[in-house]
Amino acid sequence: MDIYSIPPLLSAIVLFLLFIMGIFKARASRLNLLFSLICLVGCLLNMDKTILTIIKDGEIALKISRIDHIFLVFIIPLYLHFTTLATGYKNWRVAVKIFYLIAFFLIPITQHKLYLTHARHFFFGYFAQSGPFFLYSVFSAH
Repeated sequence: MDIYSIPPLLSAIVLFLLFIMGIFKARASRLNLLFSLICLVGCLLNMDKTILTIIKDGEIALKISRIDHIFLVFIIPLYLHFTTLATGYKNWRVAVKIFYLIAFFLIPITQHKLYLTHARHFFFGYFAQSGPFFLYSVFSAH
């Protein structure tokens, strides 16, 4: 473990604590549940970054990044759903459902070899490099 793994590790710990607190309060409202899920996705992303700064194998780094991106595609629908619930703006319910559906269909794309093509070594660790399917998934989610 080196200095570059400390910030994402601290962020992951804080987000996990927020996730736990939100889950205990989730019975009170759906808003708390959505907040918890957003924190969980953030925690997973930060754990991914922590692990990628520690490991020394590019293939393992690529596999870890692909696993993380299974959950990452749901961040836009979760934020949109959270915002519509928090504001009470019910006209966007159909859009929220469409964004969840798009995210669900993007899951198989995140596991394709053209989504994340390889892991590149930087001085702070291995990080996956995007391929042409990554750009497709970014533009189709917006």
